[in-house]
Amino acid sequence: MAKQRKPAPRPSAPPKRAEKASADTGIKAPPFFHNVLLQSGLIFAFAFLLYANTLNHGFVLDDSIVISSNMFTEKGVEGIPGILSKDTFFGFFKVEGKETLVSGGRYRPLTLVFFALIYEVFGNNNFVFHLFTVLLFAFTCVVLYRSLILLFEPRMGVDRSHLLAWLAAVLFAAHPIHTEVVANIKGCDEIATLLGSLGALFFTLKAYDTQHSKWYIAAGVSFFLACLSKENAATFLLIIPLALWFFRENAGTETKSSIFRVVLPVLVAFLVFFVLRGSILHWRFGGEPMELMNNPFLKIEGNQWVKFAPAEKLATVFYTLGKYIWLLFVPLTLTHDYYPNQIGLKTFGDPVVLVSIVLYIGMAWYALNGIRRRDPVRFGILYYLITLSIVSNLVFPVGTAMGDRFLFMPSVGFCVV
Repeated sequence: MAKQRKPAPRPSAPPKRAEKASADTGIKAPPFFHNVLLQSGLIFAFAFLLYANTLNHGFVLDDSIVISSNMFTEKGVEGIPGILSKDTFFGFFKVEGKETLVSGGRYRPLTLVFFALIYEVFGNNNFVFHLFTVLLFAFTCVVLYRSLILLFEPRMGVDRSHLLAWLAAVLFAAHPIHTEVVANIKGCDEIATLLGSLGALFFTLKAYDTQHSKWYIAAGVSFFLACLSKENAATFLLIIPLALWFFRENAGTETKSSIFRVVLPVLVAFLVFFVLRGSILHWRFGGEPMELMNNPFLKIEGNQWVKFAPAEKLATVFYTLGKYIWLLFVPLTLTHDYYPNQIGLKTFGDPVVLVSIVLYIGMAWYALNGIRRRDPVRFGILYYLITLSIVSNLVFPVGTAMGDRFLFMPSVGFCVV
């Protein structure tokens, strides 16, 4: 009698990714919040109306550097080659070498290209420039909302993720700390940087979930545009893999190499920008000028400017970091400029400095100590710390002690928490 042949085993199905959270979170959002398209429109309108009063404002502050006194922008389309091939401040100074007054140089051509295109069509029309800025901000709020839904939903479920994303986006749109960025046309560089970085996060999540090549390409392009807007987009090289680990990894079943594979287009985009920036700026990346308007960490000794002692500089930096937290919770007495004595020399004997140190150590400890819980609060804290680091004067000199605009990207973490 012939032996029965065992049926061949069925091939195992490919692992599913980004499955919806099945656990009951206990939070039920009204159906109103499930209409993502409607909510996107409402968030856009809300953000736009909040800053509609700026549409008739004139050119102010640094707008002259990038628009009204920039020889490349004023040429319209004809000036774009100059924008792409020179330091961002060259078109304002108009003299070779003066742009090096700013530590490390600046290569942020994308928003200047937009300004040149607007100038070509509408001329020196402040209304159109402000309209562009407010529309860009409103669209960024929508992208933040959609990105947070895509990020949170697989682990947190539909109700909780939609509600949290909505609250975070509305708080971000309404937070007064963003006034400097949105009311000042030059602040488009901050807005475009966050928009491109969030776009890179969104497309990377899509790539991870679907494995479609178009999302990989979109992520790389979006991040490259973010880098061309402002250098602090580089912090998303850490934020994107961190987000994947927090909200896509299933108890370590995926290998770290799989995350690296997904974020590779973003890394390649940054490397291309890094080489491009270096070649345009002749590889200037640091150095602290001995001039108060571009280096706040100077003091007078013996009738000459000298640098702060390392301990004095560190204490002063932590003082400003403490002020950032204060402004996020109590956004009063906002200003566009903290020069020259708004932030004086501080020491470790200053109570505010000590409280700031305790707060930041406490936040880092809380986030890292329970990091395996992978919850939005810990992610928001780490996001805040990582994105703030590059403008804190701890990593690179940024040319000023602090600025409300420097909280534009980090405040997303605050809104999530």
